[in-house]
Amino acid sequence: MPHTLRRLEDIGPVYGKRVLVRVDFNVPTDPQTGYIGDETRIQAVLPTLNTLLHDGARVIVMSHKGRPRGWDESESLAPVVRYLQSVLPYPVRFVDSIISDETTEAVNALKPGEMLVLQNLRFDPREKANDPGFARALASLGDVYVDDAFSTAHRADASIVGVPQYLPAYAGHLMETEVETLERLLGRPAVPYWAIVGGAKVPDKLLMLSRLMDKLNGLVLGGAMANTFLAAQGHSLGHSLRGQGMEGQAKDILDKAQTQHIPVLLPEDVIVAPAVGPNVPSRLCLVDDIHEDEMIVDIGPATVQKIVQAIEPAKTLLWNGPMGVFEYDAFAYGTIALANKVADLNCSVVIGGGDTVAAITKAGVTARITHISTGGGALLQWVEGEELPGLQALYS
Repeated sequence: MPHTLRRLEDIGPVYGKRVLVRVDFNVPTDPQTGYIGDETRIQAVLPTLNTLLHDGARVIVMSHKGRPRGWDESESLAPVVRYLQSVLPYPVRFVDSIISDETTEAVNALKPGEMLVLQNLRFDPREKANDPGFARALASLGDVYVDDAFSTAHRADASIVGVPQYLPAYAGHLMETEVETLERLLGRPAVPYWAIVGGAKVPDKLLMLSRLMDKLNGLVLGGAMANTFLAAQGHSLGHSLRGQGMEGQAKDILDKAQTQHIPVLLPEDVIVAPAVGPNVPSRLCLVDDIHEDEMIVDIGPATVQKIVQAIEPAKTLLWNGPMGVFEYDAFAYGTIALANKVADLNCSVVIGGGDTVAAITKAGVTARITHISTGGGALLQWVEGEELPGLQALYS
């Protein structure tokens, strides 16, 4: 595989050029107020946008947001545009369409040093289908393509792998930094090498987890991921969120870990509740004492202590996915306590995934983390050695 990443400075002069930039503005927003709950991914691409605008490029920005089924105003990028208008010292415009006469007119009206944001790409099903016609139409809006969305580099979507077939393609500052930093920290990780994997996206992570096992010295599981493994061990978990029908895959991973003498830590005590929400009663119990009308919402203090002791010798730690429903303070203890302990470790710590980054931010320990990646699934896929389609398009 070639390893020379085409970078922003390789483009040459951009004054007056139409530069089509793929970013990831998939950030949480309040549907009533438009308030952005976590600005990390937006802030991460500002260096690229500022560089291009400062140098006089006519910048056209495209991104997805959420998983809408058709046009859905609750997933509009309008709130993100308002935020950009407040932080960028350059004109920022918005067009409430993707491919249309209105979009073409808005692009043609751009002056050097001005930016236009297109509407959510996933409003058009051709984006996820990597439709060639849609990719060509997007490419026609620019003279040069820049990908600064490492977090979507594992997706073979039209704006990620289709557009580079029609335009010269380059990596933005964020993409370049992510790749270089991950190569340095995780390309040949210092050992012992541990991973903490949690969160709710069990199907997306199970296959990657199986491959990742070949690189690890220890594994901690939390969230719905842990619930899937607990179910595979025969525990009754009430109506806890887990990967339905994936117990067999989980058991295979546990068997593989045992054969390779890799410790896998699962929750021993948990916080359970009848539902997720504010002011919901909860209780602490062991994993073999969960009632049918309850669900796991967090890990307990004994589990936190067990994890802390296990990862203490680590020289490299990868964390992707929270331990519970940390968005609610009553269910945030395990994730926040672990975040504080991880920040105290004398090792290289890489954090990835939107929810994990939000949890680290909530814990107030971001400044003490070695590297906070914008990638979740992309990070895991890169770590376990799988080629990222979005990255392949940017190599010489």
